[in-house]
Amino acid sequence: KTKAHLFGSETIKKLLDQEGCMAMRIYYALDDKGEQQLLLVGTDAEGNDMTKGLILDLSTPCPPDCPDDSGLAG
Repeated sequence: KTKAHLFGSETIKKLLDQEGCMAMRIYYALDDKGEQQLLLVGTDAEGNDMTKGLILDLSTPCPPDCPDDSGLAG
């Protein structure tokens, strides 16, 4: 079972640096294999999803890419 997802700082910065982006919203989703994924989308000042902008959907899941011993991944 997936315990966590890793997104790189550069992609997070690109999402938040979009013109008009004030925050981000994170959605739970299922991929084509039926596995849980996360979608990150920027939001504007009114809290509307910026669906015409950058949407992050490629993360590195844990497992297999888990930290050595953070205590958070179980």
